Amino acid sequence: MGTGVSFLSNVDLFHSKAASWRDTLQMTLGPNLPELEEIPGVCRDELVDWNQYAKQLGEVLMELLCEGLGILSNNEYKSSEHRVLANGCQEPRISIAIFFNPLKRDNLFGPFPELISPEKPAVYREFVYTDYIKRFFTKELDGKSLTNYYKL
Repeated sequence: MGTGVSFLSNVDLFHSKAASWRDTLQMTLGPNLPELEEIPGVCRDELVDWNQYAKQLGEVLMELLCEGLGILSNNEYKSSEHRVLANGCQEPRISIAIFFNPLKRDNLFGPFPELISPEKPAVYREFVYTDYIKRFFTKELDGKSLTNYYKL
């Protein structure tokens, strides 16, 4: 994705046992936007405005994501699995997922050292953000949590 904008229809075609179809418009924003002409006109103004607010949230939200996954808390706090109950309607359902990239992508993320002890050893190993995202986009849609990969 060299331009910052791409359209995908099947992100796990070569990784899953069966093909699963989902249309995805993917854009890389902040700190540097792609060329404005490459962003679809229907959402261009909104994305430019949103990008101004989102730049400052990257690192904080990555920490919250890890906390929600239970990694930083070493399973002291557990998050619930996200599920959607869609109402029957004629229009297709649209989901919007937003991923925040921390500014320090090479930093190690893992359990807080203060929560690890001989009595309560680490449940998860440390990882870098780029490894997490790579695994996220190559993991098949099997209903299993990605955190299982990072368990010790």
